Amino acid sequence: MSSKGEDLSDAVANFQQDRFNVHARGLRQKGDSVDAYFAEKTRRLEIAGAMLTIDKETSAAIVDGNPSLLLDVYRHKSNGRLEFSVGVSDGAPPEGIDAAETPRPLHEIPSEYRGKWAYSAHNCTGGEPTAILAIDSKGLHQSEGEMIALGVLPMGSSRRTIIINARNSGGGGKWDSTEEFTLSSDSAVLEWRTVRPYPSAVSRLVRCR
Repeated sequence: MSSKGEDLSDAVANFQQDRFNVHARGLRQKGDSVDAYFAEKTRRLEIAGAMLTIDKETSAAIVDGNPSLLLDVYRHKSNGRLEFSVGVSDGAPPEGIDAAETPRPLHEIPSEYRGKWAYSAHNCTGGEPTAILAIDSKGLHQSEGEMIALGVLPMGSSRRTIIINARNSGGGGKWDSTEEFTLSSDSAVLEWRTVRPYPSAVSRLVRCR
């Protein structure tokens, strides 16, 4: 049902209303997860024009009931539109402690991740400028470009891993990506990998003192 009390007859409209309920109204049904990407209003508006990959059985289950779903969101490389790939999950939605610990999106990169980082301790003092990365509350900056965080989501019970949906620029181009950062227990090492659109191997960074 929409925020105006109207019935919603298609899956995309249901997704858009669900993300509005979670992020704008603070309303969560059992099993609802909190994402970083759709925390912004402009991002939720994109859902209306999204392309949907879903079979008839899953679509009918969404409209007629309240199944547990697995939803992957991509951005089409040629036209920039969002793409949803949807399936019904075999697992039950989280309850109790697991539900209470579902992470909420952050508006900026946490302070423990900020500072200057390099691929080796030598690069911190005698390396090339391209080997130094600076992370602040807004994103990651290098001499060759920058990565601005559009949304940040902490992961896991230890909260030492964050997922960042980012807007990248460099080399005359701009693109969106999803990045994963994991901080060591002593906050001296940062492991970084790209999740989407092109998964990468893990890069190991050391904190510059």
